[in-house]
Amino acid sequence: MKNPAANLETVFRVHCSIIRFVRAREHAVRADGLEPLQYQFLSLIGPNANGNEPNISAVARQLGMRHHSAVELVDRLVKRGLVERRRGKEDRRHVFLHVTAPGKKLLRRLVVKEHADVCQFAPELVSGLRVLLNSHAKRAIRSES
Repeated sequence: MKNPAANLETVFRVHCSIIRFVRAREHAVRADGLEPLQYQFLSLIGPNANGNEPNISAVARQLGMRHHSAVELVDRLVKRGLVERRRGKEDRRHVFLHVTAPGKKLLRRLVVKEHADVCQFAPELVSGLRVLLNSHAKRAIRSES
């Protein structure tokens, strides 16, 4: 892309697409009675694909939040019955987080809605990212010559 203003316009379109997607997700999550950060927290501890239950510190790090803020967030999720704390089997000082059955049910419902939002916003986002990546690749090739 030779015109830097056109590149800026594409960056702006991609940025706006991301913002619209995030806002749509926030509205959907709030409609189900959760705050967006609570959903993000549940999303990080819910899958446990590797079988390891995360602890508060690990999730706080992934979300870029302070430990004490994550503790408050977990307290609210525990109070709602969506998360429970479990003591380590080998070392009882360690506390791990587990999504409860109601939490998993809510998480599944929200993920289905998120998939629909991804399908709605993806074409515009992918198109803009492709333009930017192609432009970047062309610049990189020119600078190598």
